[in-house]
Amino acid sequence: MKKLIKTFIFMLFIVLIPAKSLKAADIDIGYTGPVDPITGEPISENSEPSGIVSITGGNLYDADNKLFMYACADGYIYSSAADGMIVTGQVDLDITEGLNVFLYKDGEQMSAVPDYVYEPGTYLFAQSNDISFSEILSFTIVGKTTGELNQYVMPDGFFVKSVYLNGNEQINSYGSVDMNTEGYYEITYRCDDNKTDYVLQVMVDHTAPDITFKGLSDDNTARGPVTIEGMSETDTISVIRYGEQFNIGTDREITSSGDYRVIISDEAGNTVERSFTIMFYLNYRSWVFIGLVIAVVVGIIIALYVARKRLRVR
Repeated sequence: MKKLIKTFIFMLFIVLIPAKSLKAADIDIGYTGPVDPITGEPISENSEPSGIVSITGGNLYDADNKLFMYACADGYIYSSAADGMIVTGQVDLDITEGLNVFLYKDGEQMSAVPDYVYEPGTYLFAQSNDISFSEILSFTIVGKTTGELNQYVMPDGFFVKSVYLNGNEQINSYGSVDMNTEGYYEITYRCDDNKTDYVLQVMVDHTAPDITFKGLSDDNTARGPVTIEGMSETDTISVIRYGEQFNIGTDREITSSGDYRVIISDEAGNTVERSFTIMFYLNYRSWVFIGLVIAVVVGIIIALYVARKRLRVR
């Protein structure tokens, strides 16, 4: 009987000890946050570090100055925006003195690397020599209202924390945000390397302006004035006539004959473009001018007739 009791106690001891050694994290099956795609472990959200921190891709982050550091052959590019990041405001820039790099905006090389950039566009840092051309860092600045974004794929080392569309929380995929639906987005995302949260707040508008070209026929020709209707106060217009810029009045009416190309853009960058031809025609002013000419000619003829008649009488 004593042997039976001792055996039971021993088996109970073996079962209980491992159970007591389990940590709370090991049995937290209710975790719903982001996880490392390789290890499957929850991604930590510790406080922001200080000094120089290694980040994904073999680059660095200056935590004290809030600048990402991208290594080149003979120095670093410093940027407040990470590679692949989308922002709506100013991006601070710096480079190691004497560094031979080039900065491009929308494919056009800039004359120098400024201290910051803020105009909407896609910016690219590159380094080149006689053998190769290497892209180092690229980021995009958009307006607070934009039609350019259909998706935001997170930069390497970043994950989405939350997405709100028009104030309503959306399903989080952690790696990207679908932005095809129009509305106001508030995206909070985090760099797991520097433990810093970033927020993108932007109004997405994919709808082009609803513009009417009054006076045009179906074959894009007109035999009279063409009036552009439907523009809002924030829309911009560019009118090109025979390849040169052409100014029109606030009434948006084009009266001169010629070949035209009209481009109208809204605040989000959505555009409407139309090419058409106004054929030669006689408008009200033309008829008035012709009438004046005829009157002058008739007056001259009458004057000559009267003068000639007086000469005969003498």
